[in-house]
Amino acid sequence: MIRPLNTWRVVGLATLIVALALACQHDDSQNLLGVKMQQSNQAAQDNSVMIASAQDVVSTTASAFSSQGLTFGRFAEHGDDNDSVECKPTITSTVTITRLGDSTVISGKLIIDFGTICTDTSEMKKGKIIDSIYVVLSKTVHRASEFVAFDNYWRDSTSIDGSFSITSGTGQPTVVKISGTKVRYKDGSSSSWTGDLTFTTEKSGVGNSYTASMTATGSWGGVTRSGTSFSGNITKDVVFKAGCFGHRHKFMPVSGTIDIVTSGVTSTIDFGDGTCDRTYTITSAGQTTTHHLG
Repeated sequence: MIRPLNTWRVVGLATLIVALALACQHDDSQNLLGVKMQQSNQAAQDNSVMIASAQDVVSTTASAFSSQGLTFGRFAEHGDDNDSVECKPTITSTVTITRLGDSTVISGKLIIDFGTICTDTSEMKKGKIIDSIYVVLSKTVHRASEFVAFDNYWRDSTSIDGSFSITSGTGQPTVVKISGTKVRYKDGSSSSWTGDLTFTTEKSGVGNSYTASMTATGSWGGVTRSGTSFSGNITKDVVFKAGCFGHRHKFMPVSGTIDIVTSGVTSTIDFGDGTCDRTYTITSAGQTTTHHLG
């Protein structure tokens, strides 16, 4: 004889089924959150490389033009780096200077060639940066536009594929426009980004009293090396300081924060309190990890 289930047995069985279902949903949610946090953390790491790469290009091109005697505007902000262990590129110039009414027009191209490899104590560079420039210069003001392209250019373990547009002028900051530019990694993967960055440089003193810093602001979006879309925004000005570890004209990010949003998760990059220590942190969903520059 088959005994019917009583009410308590039915309720108990239903409760067990619901509990198991909720447990599975919780596990799935936790696993999904873990994946999203991992994607967001990776996006933040990719973006720290992007920001450093953009600043490096701004600094390298300015130093190259300054070494050719173009010492005005942003080209006077860096100077020629005389650090003995600094990577020294070969610079080829097709720049011409002509008079146009009351103004001087400077136009042409600089090819900044680091060769097959150049290594100092803190970084590796190779390949070329090609900077095409058009400047209108009067006695008191200047306006400059640049188009920067890359030829197998590597900085440490990443390569830049694409181009930047740079504009600057008297009393104005340097604006870098990025459109679909890729950062490639040694494993063959790449991330891409589009947006604007604004750099403002401050310097003072000469010789042993020389100090300089560069501030970056801006926002952008793109796709990480894992194929995940992201958006980025500098929430506290990123400050790059010159002079860290003995390099008087090489800039390193030492403070500022960036929020990176991907897969609905926000990760915050924090470059620190202004100390030259080559480290930064990433905080995703309350979990903080430490990473190293370069």
